[in-house]
Amino acid sequence: MRLALSAALLALSAPVAAQESEIVVEAPLHRTEIERILEADNLDLASMTPREVAETMARIPRGRAPDEFWARYQGHVRAWKWCAALVDDDRVHSHDVSEAKGLVNATFDDVERIAESYGARLPERR
Repeated sequence: MRLALSAALLALSAPVAAQESEIVVEAPLHRTEIERILEADNLDLASMTPREVAETMARIPRGRAPDEFWARYQGHVRAWKWCAALVDDDRVHSHDVSEAKGLVNATFDDVERIAESYGARLPERR
């Protein structure tokens, strides 16, 4: 009887222990993945066209970045693609390009906010 009770208690405690260790491992992994993405994203914008920036960013692999961060980062990539399309189109007014650049900045602010919520360090901007 004592052996059965001990086995039952052990079985009940196993999932809790597994969940706790998963949480402990997951937080540094998410932070590390976010930092990897941000480092790859830290481009020399002055030497690249918006199209080159957007294409480079689109090739950054997700790895195991958390969903919330990745969704915001992909929104930032889409903002760069939209900006690139407007810059490449001679028929587009400069005011529209300025708005697109504003969206690029706003989406990156969201990316930074999510990154900081995971404790990620932001790279020094180039």
